[in-house]
Amino acid sequence: MAHQRDRVARAIDAKIGSEPSVGGVQLPPEPALDMTTLAGRLGSLRVAENDLPGGLDTRTWTLVARPDARDPLRNDPAAVRLIRRYRALGLRGGAAQVISVAQIHGNYAAYAWAFPSQAAARAALRAARSQPGVRVALAPVVRGAVRIVRPGKSLLDDLFWVRGSLLLQVGAYGPPDIPLLQSRQELVARALDAKASTLR
Repeated sequence: MAHQRDRVARAIDAKIGSEPSVGGVQLPPEPALDMTTLAGRLGSLRVAENDLPGGLDTRTWTLVARPDARDPLRNDPAAVRLIRRYRALGLRGGAAQVISVAQIHGNYAAYAWAFPSQAAARAALRAARSQPGVRVALAPVVRGAVRIVRPGKSLLDDLFWVRGSLLLQVGAYGPPDIPLLQSRQELVARALDAKASTLR
């Protein structure tokens, strides 16, 4: 059943993506970002509302261009340990876009964690993969991605990958019986990856 829902959702998303903007509405221009700063570079990674799949809307956007960046959705011991490890690797800052699903008590979330080097970002990915109890599998969504599913009563399903000195993460979080479709998670991941891949 879940596979069938996912297949239907992919077909709908492909149809929506092939059509022009509804009504030719002209969206206001995005404010200019200073791309010479960490805040500007992280700010450029926010996925625009009109690039999100249908039924998804940004609930919160958090940007912290300092080493005390953290996950706004999680403060459990495992999350605290992982952020502590990120800081030990030189975490410079992070951004988090929490995306709500219409009429569903669940969220998708897109994260960007900035490190001083690609080597540090890759070490952070290894730390995420080595968390106790997680299930890890390759995820051919974007180049180099892995899917990490954390233990617990809720769905805690994350895609992680590295682009340059950034560790990128897109999660799907909710009750286990809620149909948070991987196709939606993957669309957000591809949108985030497209933005991160333009940074130098």
